[in-house]
Amino acid sequence: MSFWTQVKSPGLLRLLSVRVLSQISDGAFQAALAFSILFNPDRHTDPLAVAGGFAVLLLPYSVLGPFTGALLDHWDRRRVLVWVNVLRAVAVLGVAIATSSGAPDTVVLLAALLVTGCSRFVASGLSAGLPHVASQSVIIEVNAVFTTLGAAMLAVGAGGVGAAARALRRR
Repeated sequence: MSFWTQVKSPGLLRLLSVRVLSQISDGAFQAALAFSILFNPDRHTDPLAVAGGFAVLLLPYSVLGPFTGALLDHWDRRRVLVWVNVLRAVAVLGVAIATSSGAPDTVVLLAALLVTGCSRFVASGLSAGLPHVASQSVIIEVNAVFTTLGAAMLAVGAGGVGAAARALRRR
């Protein structure tokens, strides 16, 4: 089977669509977090908040990253993807409420840490599901394309929020 025939399979397209939507939403969330904490003139961001913002983005990859694959091997991946996405949606709502209510940066950053931790589980679950929907003959190519496309969608999500913020600011 050729690469393009494999990519058109329903399971692979479903996995790709979840990955694309997840990465776009992660990019949008990260940009919104940066605008609300780091570049918000009302908050008067101090160096500790900047360090906290970077910790929120990097800690899940450093602390959770090595263990997510092993945990996903013991749990039902589909169930994990569903419940982690539900938890991520609730956590995003919590970040929005904390930010709009003027909660301290620590509260916002802890809620954002939960969101990025959930995103790490989603990314690992999608990668772990790839061998179940792609044949061995194209798994390396599909993984490379999915990873590259995911990074591009992260930028699209971040850029979309940035463009929307600039458009709102001009009004």
